Amino acid sequence: MRKLSIFIPTLMGGGAERVIVILANEISQRGIAVDLVLSKSIGPYLSDVHPSIRIVNLNSKRLFFSIVPLVKYMREEKPKVMLTALNTANVIAIIARIISRVKFRLVVSERAVTSVAIKDNPLMRAKLVPFLMRIAYQKADAIIAVSCGVSDDLINKFKLPSKNIHVVYNPVVTSQLIKLSNEKFDHEWFENEEVPVILSIGRLTSQKNFTLLIKAFSLLLKSREARLIILGKGELQKDLENLTIELNVRDKVSFPGFVKNPFMWMKNSSLFVLSSDYEGLPGTLIQAMACGTPVVSTDCPSGPKEILENGQWGRLVPMRDVESLSRAMVATLDEEAHPDVALRAQYFDVNHGVEGYLKILGLI
Repeated sequence: MRKLSIFIPTLMGGGAERVIVILANEISQRGIAVDLVLSKSIGPYLSDVHPSIRIVNLNSKRLFFSIVPLVKYMREEKPKVMLTALNTANVIAIIARIISRVKFRLVVSERAVTSVAIKDNPLMRAKLVPFLMRIAYQKADAIIAVSCGVSDDLINKFKLPSKNIHVVYNPVVTSQLIKLSNEKFDHEWFENEEVPVILSIGRLTSQKNFTLLIKAFSLLLKSREARLIILGKGELQKDLENLTIELNVRDKVSFPGFVKNPFMWMKNSSLFVLSSDYEGLPGTLIQAMACGTPVVSTDCPSGPKEILENGQWGRLVPMRDVESLSRAMVATLDEEAHPDVALRAQYFDVNHGVEGYLKILGLI
């Protein structure tokens, strides 16, 4: 029987983790046995893993400490194919394979423009990971980049051979997404159709630049009434809440935290905004489009320009430009007709993505 092992740190509430669960479930449904190997078996997406998938908990306190139990797993299970996700986990899997001396196909997936991400992270570990990536990724059998921008970054900044890098868009749009988007939704801010609700989603970190979004929203309020909802958790929540107080918009901005079903929020919102400084292939942007919601995004590296085809499906604005973002939000809200964004989102459906991954993994 064909079998695939997937290694990822946890199933905490991020875009990469959601994509991995979708991949694992879909691949399992195609008759391929799947081991989901986790550094620590925690996270809200655990409940979404199909019962047919075997969860292997390495139970490591830190990701780095996963090397020894991962080597043990490789020696005992002798996997035929392994897929890994997120750069530190990718490096650890490559090191573990070398130590284990077990021969199998190892495919790593890179989900962000790492050369930009490290500039945003002052920790020494963030400086070490790119160095290790340059060396370790050359030992992988193949590298999957989630966008052309991520591929270009690996080639140009990390000097990795282009022949070993394959662009495969994430399997983002599923029938379950559409089903969840249509669930009954009840929230007082959505009761008055005259007051549009703007939505954004992501970890409350500097990468997502919700500071930019809140400032742009406060400008927007000078010309029209609106509400802003930001879904997600993170270390900057208190800072962002304080910013809304400083700008005197606290009563018009809500931080509900992480929600298991963000799709009904997307479906009912007037506009979805991505304000990030960098991405890989922002799944929330695609998901909002699949729900039929108009979108505005910063033209950050990488993904938005590819998804929106240079602005054909939604406005792209310069990064960190408060006035440009505010104007784009107002203009989109004022438009009577919008592009059929759900049509474009189908390009990122689950079948396209899974087929692409299976080909690179050598499972079809």
